Amino acid sequence: MKKWSLTVFNLVQDDKGNYTCIINNTLGTLQHSVVLSVLHLVRDKPLVHFTSPNQTVEEGTDVSLVCRFYSSDPPFVQWLKHYTNQSSDQEVYDNFVVVKYPSFKQEDDPEKLTIANATLNDTGMYTCAAQNAYGSSYHSMYLTVLPFNQSQTMSMPHIAHSQNTIIVIAVVVIIMAVLVTIVLIAWRKLRRPRMILLKPPNTFSSIYPHIPQSIMSEVVDIPKDDIWEVPRENLQLGNPLGEGAFGQVFKGVVIGLHGKMEPTVVAVKMLKPDASEKELRDLIQEMKTMKKIERHKNIINFEGCCMHGGSLLQVIVEYAPYGNLRDFLIKQRPPAHTASGYEPPRASPYSTELHPITNKDLISFSYQIARGMEYLSSRKIIHRDLAARNVLVAEDYVLKIADFGLTREVVENDYYRHLSDGRLPVKWMALESLFDKCYTTKSDVWSFGVLLWEIFSYGGIPYASVPLENLFQLLKDGIRMEKPKYCSPELYKIMLKCWLPEPTLRPCFTSLVKTFDRMLESMNLVSEWSFFSQCNH
Repeated sequence: MKKWSLTVFNLVQDDKGNYTCIINNTLGTLQHSVVLSVLHLVRDKPLVHFTSPNQTVEEGTDVSLVCRFYSSDPPFVQWLKHYTNQSSDQEVYDNFVVVKYPSFKQEDDPEKLTIANATLNDTGMYTCAAQNAYGSSYHSMYLTVLPFNQSQTMSMPHIAHSQNTIIVIAVVVIIMAVLVTIVLIAWRKLRRPRMILLKPPNTFSSIYPHIPQSIMSEVVDIPKDDIWEVPRENLQLGNPLGEGAFGQVFKGVVIGLHGKMEPTVVAVKMLKPDASEKELRDLIQEMKTMKKIERHKNIINFEGCCMHGGSLLQVIVEYAPYGNLRDFLIKQRPPAHTASGYEPPRASPYSTELHPITNKDLISFSYQIARGMEYLSSRKIIHRDLAARNVLVAEDYVLKIADFGLTREVVENDYYRHLSDGRLPVKWMALESLFDKCYTTKSDVWSFGVLLWEIFSYGGIPYASVPLENLFQLLKDGIRMEKPKYCSPELYKIMLKCWLPEPTLRPCFTSLVKTFDRMLESMNLVSEWSFFSQCNH
């Protein structure tokens, strides 16, 4: 049986009407008709058309705050509570705590915030913020929660005043609704008609309209993988863990992950609506790479994804409670440690208590990262962005290599040539990567040497005093970073070997694993000898 289809590109209003498919053969004729309607879509940021007024309630009351938006695309809605009562365009995202994140449960209304059994602590300014691909809008309202006895003794004039206020607000809301309706009608007349497809719209395209359709098709055409696909109703987003220019990471909980009965704490990566084509490609590449990599103790493991049934691609990975290695090392710096080129760690959502680390821990960190990279190189994976910021610290100080957005798999040869420019980690890049855009496992070894320098400088900034425009020539002239304060001569020699100009002369990761393993064994023997010596005295 053959199938025929008709595709209409760049729909306009004139394309609406009846379409009939007629099939003839020697036995007769079949025909089927379909009606195509072309609707207008307004491409604009969300428009507020209804909000709850300021409210005053007594303790124990259930309160609902509502914001309703007009939006051609499904808006991304969050509810914020401010530490201050003031709110302006500049301050709406300052001094606040997010009290409600978007949920993918169908029964949940993202434009409604419900506070059950309100307490005095719930008093404050609340803001509903909505964002789509064209911009963001917000509206603030104030909630006052009074003690039970105080609300019972409110005077009648005050109540009358509140009623008058409600009437005024209602009139203003009606006027605003009429104005919004007029604006929408005028907008539709001025705008060129937009297209509606015969099939359901691509939700990824509605969130990322500036990305070419060919790239969006690559996302949508990835077949559903029942092994890795996590139903969106099983995923609950929590507090944000980190945020970049185009991406964000949330702490989350998954119910029934890999058949487990108990909830699993995870990290969830997703893109912002203004992400570029490159960021989307990198996230897809990261997900594909992590699917291919089998589980390893020193790799941040892939747990699943939400590809279908929603508007945002979500990549679910292991949760590491101590955050990234760079911020972790800065927090662990010895009290007497002072040097130029250091930045204080950013305020971290990871609030787990730390215990002091020793020189043996630093050697162990180096060994663990080398083991993880040895495994990746054995799978023909080039990381290309190995740095302390991309290594996470899990329970028991187990290190896990993360951030596979720039990784590439090499099958037919042992190198990868990067043909496009973008934001690159130049301070961690090997000479051949900087000048020839060539990446190999040995270029990852160079990055590993810079990472060792970060470890033994407790989170120092590489080449902190060197202007970026001078860095290339200095490296080409053979100038390298000095030995960190807490680094032994033997360890510094390893760093220098990793930074040799000729890639083939650099050590491989298997050799580095053996070197650090030998160091750890010798430290264990010294500890045992010291222990027995104390016992004999």
